[in-house]
Amino acid sequence: MLYSISLRLSLKALGCLEIWQTCVGIANLSGSVVAMILMDKVGRKVLLLGSFSGMAVAMGLQVTGASSYASGSGALSLSVGGMLLL
Repeated sequence: MLYSISLRLSLKALGCLEIWQTCVGIANLSGSVVAMILMDKVGRKVLLLGSFSGMAVAMGLQVTGASSYASGSGALSLSVGGMLLL
């Protein structure tokens, strides 16, 4: 939440808050339309299992990357990749 507030304040200071909010709105709308179409064609159970599997893989990447970084091997890119998948 704090990151979101600081991001909004910095975007407002730069004068591009409206552009950012428009892009987020378009992404939300397009994601909702795709989800609605897939729900009718594939079914809710398959989508739920797929999203659960994707979240499990992303969290596994985050844990692997964070534990590798903590041990000193410097695999921070795995953690960032897992966060981007979420």
